[in-house]
Amino acid sequence: MAFDYSQYGGLLVGRQDKVFTITLNAPETLNAFTGPMHTSMSRIWDDVNDDPDVHVVVLTGAGRAFSAGGNVIAMQKKIDDPGAWEAGMPEARRIVFRMLECDKPIIARVNGHAVGLGATIALLLRHHYRG
Repeated sequence: MAFDYSQYGGLLVGRQDKVFTITLNAPETLNAFTGPMHTSMSRIWDDVNDDPDVHVVVLTGAGRAFSAGGNVIAMQKKIDDPGAWEAGMPEARRIVFRMLECDKPIIARVNGHAVGLGATIALLLRHHYRG
Protein backbone atom coordinates (compact mmCIF):
# COMPACT_ATOMS: atom_id res chain seq x y z
CA MET A 1 0.00 0.00 0.00
CA ALA A 2 1.44 3.37 -1.04
CA PHE A 3 0.88 6.35 1.20
CA ASP A 4 0.04 9.74 -0.32
CA TYR A 5 1.73 12.37 1.79
CA SER A 6 1.08 15.14 -0.76
CA GLN A 7 -2.33 15.75 0.83
CA TYR A 8 -0.79 17.35 3.93
CA GLY A 9 -0.76 21.12 3.42
CA GLY A 10 1.69 23.31 5.29
CA LEU A 11 4.18 20.46 5.63
CA LEU A 12 7.12 19.32 3.55
CA VAL A 13 7.73 15.60 3.73
CA GLY A 14 10.58 13.47 2.49
CA ARG A 15 12.07 10.06 2.96
CA GLN A 16 15.68 8.92 2.89
CA ASP A 17 15.90 5.18 3.32
CA LYS A 18 13.75 4.43 6.40
CA VAL A 19 13.96 7.96 7.85
CA PHE A 20 10.90 10.11 7.19
CA THR A 21 11.23 13.87 7.66
CA ILE A 22 8.28 16.18 8.32
CA THR A 23 9.08 19.88 8.05
CA LEU A 24 6.74 22.58 9.32
CA ASN A 25 6.75 24.82 6.26
CA ALA A 26 5.88 28.44 6.98
CA PRO A 27 9.32 30.01 7.44
CA GLU A 28 8.02 33.54 6.79
CA THR A 29 6.03 33.31 10.05
CA LEU A 30 8.63 31.23 11.91
CA ASN A 31 6.41 28.19 11.29
CA ALA A 32 3.43 29.48 13.23
CA PHE A 33 0.66 26.97 12.71
CA THR A 34 -1.60 27.79 9.78
CA GLY A 35 -5.02 26.17 9.43
CA PRO A 36 -3.79 23.62 6.85
CA MET A 37 -0.65 22.87 8.89
CA HIS A 38 -2.73 22.33 12.04
CA THR A 39 -5.10 19.98 10.22
CA SER A 40 -2.21 18.12 8.58
CA MET A 41 -0.42 17.64 11.90
CA SER A 42 -3.61 16.17 13.36
CA ARG A 43 -3.88 13.62 10.53
CA ILE A 44 -0.42 12.67 9.22
CA TRP A 45 0.51 10.48 12.19
CA ASP A 46 -1.96 7.73 11.27
CA ASP A 47 -0.26 7.32 7.86
CA VAL A 48 3.21 7.51 9.40
CA ASN A 49 2.27 4.88 11.97
CA ASP A 50 0.86 2.50 9.34
CA ASP A 51 3.60 3.02 6.71
CA PRO A 52 5.95 0.00 6.85
CA ASP A 53 8.64 1.97 4.99
CA VAL A 54 8.93 4.48 7.86
CA HIS A 55 11.15 3.36 10.73
CA VAL A 56 11.85 6.74 12.34
CA VAL A 57 10.46 10.27 11.95
CA VAL A 58 12.35 13.56 12.18
CA LEU A 59 10.15 16.60 12.83
CA THR A 60 11.70 20.00 12.13
CA GLY A 61 10.89 23.51 10.97
CA ALA A 62 11.79 25.31 7.77
CA GLY A 63 14.05 28.33 8.07
CA ARG A 64 15.38 29.71 11.33
CA ALA A 65 12.74 28.46 13.78
CA PHE A 66 11.19 25.18 14.82
CA SER A 67 7.80 26.81 15.43
CA ALA A 68 6.46 30.08 16.80
CA GLY A 69 3.40 28.11 17.94
CA GLY A 70 -0.17 29.11 17.21
CA ASN A 71 -1.11 31.81 14.75
CA VAL A 72 -2.15 34.64 17.08
CA ILE A 73 -4.55 36.20 14.55
CA ALA A 74 -6.37 32.90 14.09
CA MET A 75 -6.39 32.34 17.85
CA GLN A 76 -7.96 35.77 18.45
CA LYS A 77 -10.70 34.95 15.91
CA LYS A 78 -11.42 31.75 17.83
CA ILE A 79 -11.52 33.65 21.13
CA ASP A 80 -14.02 36.08 19.60
CA ASP A 81 -16.12 33.18 18.30
CA PRO A 82 -16.52 30.50 21.00
CA GLY A 83 -18.10 28.15 18.45
CA ALA A 84 -14.94 28.24 16.34
CA TRP A 85 -12.84 27.64 19.46
CA GLU A 86 -14.91 24.58 20.39
CA ALA A 87 -14.73 23.27 16.83
CA GLY A 88 -10.91 23.54 16.80
CA MET A 89 -10.21 21.80 20.09
CA PRO A 90 -10.69 18.20 18.87
CA GLU A 91 -8.12 18.80 16.14
CA ALA A 92 -5.65 20.26 18.65
CA ARG A 93 -6.08 17.22 20.90
CA ARG A 94 -5.54 14.90 17.92
CA ILE A 95 -2.14 16.49 17.21
CA VAL A 96 -0.91 15.53 20.66
CA PHE A 97 -2.65 12.18 21.03
CA ARG A 98 -1.83 10.89 17.53
CA MET A 99 1.83 11.77 18.00
CA LEU A 100 1.85 9.93 21.33
CA GLU A 101 0.04 6.93 19.80
CA CYS A 102 2.50 6.66 16.90
CA ASP A 103 4.61 3.53 17.35
CA LYS A 104 7.54 4.97 15.39
CA PRO A 105 10.25 6.95 17.18
CA ILE A 106 9.81 10.68 16.50
CA ILE A 107 12.82 12.95 16.87
CA ALA A 108 12.38 16.71 17.17
CA ARG A 109 15.16 18.50 15.29
CA VAL A 110 14.70 21.86 16.98
CA ASN A 111 16.51 24.26 14.66
CA GLY A 112 15.56 27.48 16.42
CA HIS A 113 12.85 28.94 18.62
CA ALA A 114 10.07 26.65 19.81
CA VAL A 115 7.20 28.63 21.38
CA GLY A 116 3.71 27.69 22.53
CA LEU A 117 2.46 24.69 20.55
CA GLY A 118 5.93 24.38 19.00
CA ALA A 119 7.48 23.98 22.45
CA THR A 120 4.74 21.56 23.49
CA ILE A 121 5.45 19.32 20.50
CA ALA A 122 9.23 19.47 20.93
CA LEU A 123 9.02 18.63 24.65
CA LEU A 124 6.36 16.00 24.08
CA LEU A 125 8.76 14.07 21.85
CA ARG A 126 11.36 13.96 24.59
CA HIS A 127 9.22 11.35 26.36
CA HIS A 128 7.60 9.72 23.35
CA TYR A 129 9.52 6.66 22.28
CA ARG A 130 8.39 3.44 23.93
CA GLY A 131 10.72 1.04 22.04
